[in-house]
Amino acid sequence: MKFLLTPELGRLARWLRATGYDAAVFEGETPDLLARATFEKRILLTRRTGLRHHRGTPVVTLLSDHIREQLKEVSRSCRLRSLQKHLFTRCLLCNVPVEPIAKEKIKRRTPPYVFKTQKDFSHCPKCGRVYWAATHWERASNFLAVLTRKEGSPR
Repeated sequence: MKFLLTPELGRLARWLRATGYDAAVFEGETPDLLARATFEKRILLTRRTGLRHHRGTPVVTLLSDHIREQLKEVSRSCRLRSLQKHLFTRCLLCNVPVEPIAKEKIKRRTPPYVFKTQKDFSHCPKCGRVYWAATHWERASNFLAVLTRKEGSPR
């Protein structure tokens, strides 16, 4: 599933990328936005109320301006399965799938403590950003677990 988001949803785009979804942010004119969403077969996510379905391109208008509620809205509207299954498999900046990289190749690109304590690394082939499973991974997983917990279920 691929998304195209209007600029006011940049934070949501990062969270969708963090969960493994292809989430591009569009900067430009509205007609180009609809054309790109149609051409790339993306679901358009926006807070703009004037945008409607265009030539079969689904448009989801989000009501909330809070990230937790936006993620819930997208999850419900688009029937997203698991927000945690593909955690940190895309670059948060470039929206490109990350690739595993040998530890020895990133020694100079990571803090010494991280290099010493972590064994698995991945990187973005486009921008070169390096990723590893640290406390941010656990915090994101916990944040998403709260979002996907069924109403009324035990905490």
